[in-house]
Amino acid sequence: MVSTTLKPKSIKNAACTLGENPLWNRKLQRLFWADIVGGRIFSYSPEVQDIRTEIEIKSQIGAFAFSTGGALVLCTEGEVLEVPFSCGGFDPSHIKKVFAVPYIAGERFNDAICGPRGRLISGSKRENNAEGVLYSFCKGSSPVKLKEHLGISNGMAFTDGGRRFYHVDSAAKEISAYDYDVQSGAISNGKIFFRMPPDSGEPDGMTADSEGHLWVACWNGGAVLRLSPGGEVEEKIDVPAKQVSSVCFGGRDFSTLFITTASMGGDEKGFGKNGEYIGGEIFYAATGYEGICEYEADI
Repeated sequence: MVSTTLKPKSIKNAACTLGENPLWNRKLQRLFWADIVGGRIFSYSPEVQDIRTEIEIKSQIGAFAFSTGGALVLCTEGEVLEVPFSCGGFDPSHIKKVFAVPYIAGERFNDAICGPRGRLISGSKRENNAEGVLYSFCKGSSPVKLKEHLGISNGMAFTDGGRRFYHVDSAAKEISAYDYDVQSGAISNGKIFFRMPPDSGEPDGMTADSEGHLWVACWNGGAVLRLSPGGEVEEKIDVPAKQVSSVCFGGRDFSTLFITTASMGGDEKGFGKNGEYIGGEIFYAATGYEGICEYEADI
């Protein structure tokens, strides 16, 4: 493993309690991310360097995606909602419920990704970090359970043209790899792809680059790891925050890595009880690698 000399910089946003799910919007040329517990989605333009609150709802937003029609697709507390884009912004007065799944108090969705044919995949997380379910949502069909009995269903990524699917269970500190059937949306031949090394935190959100490598956020580890297709740690980016939650590529050439962090357990400025900065800011770094455009939802 080689530690890079990259030094991620902050966009200088107000600290998020649980900053998550960074996602680059190609059409708007803006970075979007969620503050899960606050029920808010923010956006940032690297060129203009402005930060906007795009939407705020009463439910927790565990994850989100963009639809092929430009809408925001929100994964909340047992529901998948669609927020249309009109007149230059997202219109919360016309939120539509698209799917619902059984859930208990304190349960919500956690992280999401879209497949090559527009399916939305998102996992549920309970307060006791047990009995999570990984769901697949397809237009015109009922939700399908891809995996059950998960701890903390978390980051996901596709490689090999959408035929390889990766999924994080943070509680188990593992990333699993599956064959993905693009036509049916089924996963098969699952195996453990990567186990987090001791004292490195827990794997959280992740993304893939154009070379088929994974970039994994290390919650409680203050870093991002770049993993080879063989599951080996090739590079490490040190992040000046302990609670690193997720990553995505963006920018005009898709070489900028955006990194979300969280201030959970700390004060409003993101500092813990011992004075250590634990997070809440959004960071970025020019990597020299090219990311991939995430698929959009067609639900």
